[in-house]
Amino acid sequence: GPGEPSWEQEMLKRVMGTWTELRGKSQKPLAALLGTTESPEEWRWQLISDARQQLAEAGVPIYPSLERAAVALSRFARYWLARRREAGRQQ
Repeated sequence: GPGEPSWEQEMLKRVMGTWTELRGKSQKPLAALLGTTESPEEWRWQLISDARQQLAEAGVPIYPSLERAAVALSRFARYWLARRREAGRQQ
C-alpha cells in the first residue's frame, strides 16, 4: 500500500550490505554516486537518507552527481600517481 516499504527498500538493503562488506574486505578505494534525497514520499526520502548515512559511516565517499564524482576521482588518481613518482625518485 501507499507509504509502505517496497522492493526498493529490500534492494537497497542488499546493495548497502554488499558495499559495506566490500569496504571492509578491499584495499581498493570505493566511491558512491547517490543523488539528492528529495522525494514526495517520506519513506523513500528516509531510505535514501539512511543509505547515505551508512555509506558515510563505512568511510565511502558519496558524490551527488557524476560530474562531481569524476572530478574528485580524477584528483585522487593524480595525487596518488604523483606520490608514486616521488617515491620512485627518492629510492
